[in-house]
Amino acid sequence: MASVIAITEQKSVTTAGTAVQFTSNLPGLYEIKPLAGNGGSYIYVGNDGSTTGDVTSSNGYQLQKGLDTLLISVTNPKQLWLDADTDGDGACIIRIAGDNTKEYPPTL
Repeated sequence: MASVIAITEQKSVTTAGTAVQFTSNLPGLYEIKPLAGNGGSYIYVGNDGSTTGDVTSSNGYQLQKGLDTLLISVTNPKQLWLDADTDGDGACIIRIAGDNTKEYPPTL
């Protein structure tokens, strides 16, 4: 039996080069994917280790629209930041496994 997705979020970067923080805070396995409607080709996900966690095209994990998806296990998704090459571009994040989804690790 499939479980209910616990957290979904879409996040957009207002100004390219200025990272934004995801707001979900439950630990688990997340899938992050660039939005299909992005005008640019790339988004960047990560945390530079500073107190603000800023991420850029120089230090982030690069995801290309229409091609790439990132699966990442995190204790707190608020530690992940998102940046983009184009104003208004973004990503969706979906929690696919964790304590209240009753599937960890996920069944394939």
